[in-house]
Amino acid sequence: MRTNGDTRRIDGLTVGPTCDQGGAPIEHPWHRVPPLSEAVRLAAAVRATDREESDAFDVETYCRRRGIGVRDDRIGSGRGGHEALLIPTDMGSFRIVVDSTMGRARARQDPVQRHRRRFRVAHELGHTLFYTASAGQPVRRFEGGSRAEEDFCDEFARCLLAPPPRTSLSASEVVALHQRFDVSLEVAARSAAAAPGAPRIALWWWPAANEFPAGVLEQWTSDDLVARELGVTPYKTTPGRLAELLADRGQDGMSSTAELLSERRQALAVVS
Repeated sequence: MRTNGDTRRIDGLTVGPTCDQGGAPIEHPWHRVPPLSEAVRLAAAVRATDREESDAFDVETYCRRRGIGVRDDRIGSGRGGHEALLIPTDMGSFRIVVDSTMGRARARQDPVQRHRRRFRVAHELGHTLFYTASAGQPVRRFEGGSRAEEDFCDEFARCLLAPPPRTSLSASEVVALHQRFDVSLEVAARSAAAAPGAPRIALWWWPAANEFPAGVLEQWTSDDLVARELGVTPYKTTPGRLAELLADRGQDGMSSTAELLSERRQALAVVS
């Protein structure tokens, strides 16, 4: 990847040198993992400078235009290994390797695998921010592998793929967000929870009928008290009972909405 000396400013950070197509790496005075607000701003900057016709950000096309290769390989995610890896190359760029369990063919046919793949590629793209450009391989700014850096890249990926809305959303609107941006329901829920004045959000899932346990499990929540207030008990509350609890909450006149997605074996509650 050839570079030039062009630099730009984004929210006080210097971006450059850039590749010929105007992309990463990003130059800034990082000596430690920045706060998550920086991930939010950088993700917004990427979306603003690389607008696509679709709201579903095409992260692999973005990588290709920036000289970052994306390929599939067996890297052992099913045995507890990585789902994706970022590899610096001798050409001053990067290669992102995605585990073949989320290969392109499977991702085209299976929305769950597609959502996982899109998130993993976006997450690894976030890791490129922790390198400086050089004539050979990009060089780490400081030692990696911290939980803080992983959280930063998760936040970058979420905001890149599903920017937080400007207003609070109902449960049906969170589902619409998940469809609009082509992301998992959890990524959409986390995005909605980051909106100004957002209500509390809880997401549950349950195994197939022939799998253990029979009860619902909490997948993610912005407030641990939501399940207790609704009367949901992990492993014990069945999907049918969960549907009744969510319906009762609405009939009580409480300021809350819910969506039961039986085909996905998930349920979402948005509670004020």
